[in-house]
Amino acid sequence: MISFEKLDEENWQSLHNLALGMYLDGQCYEFAAALNQNLGWGLYGLMQGEVIRHAVCGDNEDFDVMHDVRGPLSVHEVELGKPFDISPPYELKRIVVDSLRNVRSVPDEAIERASLFAEALWPDLPWRSPSFQHQVSWFMSDLEKLCKKYGVYIRAPYPTAMPVICKAYGDEKGFKMCPTMDGQYFFDRVL
Repeated sequence: MISFEKLDEENWQSLHNLALGMYLDGQCYEFAAALNQNLGWGLYGLMQGEVIRHAVCGDNEDFDVMHDVRGPLSVHEVELGKPFDISPPYELKRIVVDSLRNVRSVPDEAIERASLFAEALWPDLPWRSPSFQHQVSWFMSDLEKLCKKYGVYIRAPYPTAMPVICKAYGDEKGFKMCPTMDGQYFFDRVL
């Protein structure tokens, strides 16, 4: 059995603060593109005249709520445009990633890195398969099968230690995964 643990509140807040510094007003294009590609949601530009001042993503079913690194935001509230000195009513224009790339470079690698942050912060969003969490879960499931087949398990003798391979005791119940502060995953066996 593979279990997934979310970040605890303290680590979630630390990761969110780090992501806010990177993706609110700087690499917002990359973060919105990551949400667009990995959720299938619409991509929108918060317009300031002809300029795409900020990029957001919206669930195709609910046009009153947009998402960026801050999480879900109402398009009717001042918070959406406040950091950019834009007040409601907002002009949101449907765009595509190439619209952002016409403004400045938006590398695929930066979108992929933003995806790791987004998945770690909001694991319950309807991520398209194969999200990184899906890939890690499948890998861990296959690893569990290998452990059972060969009678060995991988574990950490204590937190932050390098993993070791040890003989299986027979009471292992699988693995648990927990996101790291950079969107990767810690794992350990479950007894």
